[in-house]
Amino acid sequence: MEGSLICLDTSVLIDYFRKKIKQKTYFFLLAEKHKRFAVTSITTFEIYRGLTSKQDAFWEEVFDQMEILPFDEGAAKTASALFQKLNEKNKLIALPDLFIASIAISNDVPLATLNKKDFERVPSLQLVEHNK
Repeated sequence: MEGSLICLDTSVLIDYFRKKIKQKTYFFLLAEKHKRFAVTSITTFEIYRGLTSKQDAFWEEVFDQMEILPFDEGAAKTASALFQKLNEKNKLIALPDLFIASIAISNDVPLATLNKKDFERVPSLQLVEHNK
């Protein structure tokens, strides 16, 4: 998996943005091993909805360097199936997280997240190991 495409959850990007010492972020650690990153269209929404004009240039630069994976028909079908499975087990997660997971699964891309507790509930989602 080293060197392959990794999908970043919103939590990884927010952590990178907020910390002054970037070398102490999960994203920095991932960048030491991987050169290709993607985010989902859901993550771009989550970032842009809280954006201030002062932050715009930072996020534009970040997203310009990554592939944006869309919430398309395949992801929608995957999300529906996951919703039903998680609902049966009474282990639902927030819809944005469900959509992010379904996009990663439908694109066969592992997900890096700091929100492992919720995402590990999702069957067939490949999570990137977070070794601090």
